[in-house]
Amino acid sequence: MDTDGRRLQRLADRADHLAHGSDPGRAFFDFFTELVHECRGGDSFGEVAPAAGSDANRPEHLVLIALARLLERAQRTGRVRPDVSAHELRAVIVGTGAALRHAGDGARALAIVVDGLRLA
Repeated sequence: MDTDGRRLQRLADRADHLAHGSDPGRAFFDFFTELVHECRGGDSFGEVAPAAGSDANRPEHLVLIALARLLERAQRTGRVRPDVSAHELRAVIVGTGAALRHAGDGARALAIVVDGLRLA
């Protein structure tokens, strides 16, 4: 497995670990923040998107599946807006990571995005 594959596998494992926690909202936002920071470094998980027809056991698929699972759990408990899909969220993560590279106050920029994902 190459470096990207190992990194993505680590992220998928982390998401699986978080999914077993007692606070779905916290688990989701912790993983969301971790993915944003991965993208901020320029190693965008969006750039290693699964190709159509690729193996469902590949790490990039596992990360997206884990993200969708965390999102669904957080939405069911009312911690995340119900109108956000995993595909939209992926774009938000990649875009937020890119924005943080240019933000004067990255923590503030990330807080704005996180607040936008919360159920009002």
